[in-house]
Amino acid sequence: MRVFLVRHGEAEPGDRMSDHARGLTEEGRADARALGSWLASRLERPIVMRCSSATRALQTAEEILHEVAAAEAAFGEDELYLAPASDLLEILRAAAREGGSPILVGHNPGMAELSLGLAAGGEASAMRRLRAKFPPAACAEIALPDHAAGGVVTRGGTLVDFFTPGAG
Repeated sequence: MRVFLVRHGEAEPGDRMSDHARGLTEEGRADARALGSWLASRLERPIVMRCSSATRALQTAEEILHEVAAAEAAFGEDELYLAPASDLLEILRAAAREGGSPILVGHNPGMAELSLGLAAGGEASAMRRLRAKFPPAACAEIALPDHAAGGVVTRGGTLVDFFTPGAG
């Protein structure tokens, strides 16, 4: 099973609105569209998408869905908003039980911490980039053992690739 952990695209500054209401910048939208194209070429069908309730995460998911058809998509999940890695792991376990390739769209530091917690190793260049930074509109693609559906375990996966805007 493959899982995809996505950080939302670049967000507007938060000086005029609440953090939750911040939307994507134009660059953030373009990066999210590029991420959607990348995901479309890598996903096993069907997919299950879970998305934070924050505006910037919802907009990122919308851009991804222009390229990827989800069997099931749940949007506006408050549990994903700024969730720590431990909470994200439980959400991922629930999504994995539904079958297919789960995609979580959320925030840092939780996404970076979960990615590093799931991947015991992987492609060397991708691991170096993941350890260095999990930028906006990045996505960690992690292969988990087939028996792991619903029983996703930490340090049980392999980082297959790490998409970052501009680098692919």
